[in-house]
Amino acid sequence: MMNAVKTTFAALTVTAFAGTASADADLNVVENAAGSPVFTTLVAAADAAGLVDYLSTPEYRFTIFAPTDAAFAALPEGTVERLLMPENQDELRSLVSAHVVPALIDFSTGEVAEDVGAPEGYTTGTVFVDDAIMQVDTLEGADLLIDMRSDMPMISTDIGTIEDAILLGDVIEASNGIIHTIDTVLTPAN
Repeated sequence: MMNAVKTTFAALTVTAFAGTASADADLNVVENAAGSPVFTTLVAAADAAGLVDYLSTPEYRFTIFAPTDAAFAALPEGTVERLLMPENQDELRSLVSAHVVPALIDFSTGEVAEDVGAPEGYTTGTVFVDDAIMQVDTLEGADLLIDMRSDMPMISTDIGTIEDAILLGDVIEASNGIIHTIDTVLTPAN
């Protein structure tokens, strides 16, 4: 069962990347996201949160679960505008950090491929909970559970009251990590 799930996810990743014309593996995760028409809100949020330099560091490795602009638009009215205000930078940094794993995760094996650049004391904690559920820790320090039992892998979290996010299959490989497109913003509890 586990090998079949890993193979399915790996095939989904390869297929999705092959169809992602805007991806440039020579650019970092921020540059690739900025070059995509579906991540404008996420890039603006990372910039306002003061995370662009960190996420652009060439020596560091990241797995980003990137909500689309449509995912941000689905938040309650006024949420994005409020978060982008300078006085809400800490809250915004928490929200953006909830989408970042400061390590390169190999979903085909469930292993941490690289964790260069993780903050001191951070442990990625990537483990398979069972045959098809992977647990990883975000930069925010929360657990993400990635359920790979279906054709549409789901993400759930312990950081607040959210619906599961669906890994859409769109993958962008970058010079310092990988971006997985998701359909929901992972919102920390207030």
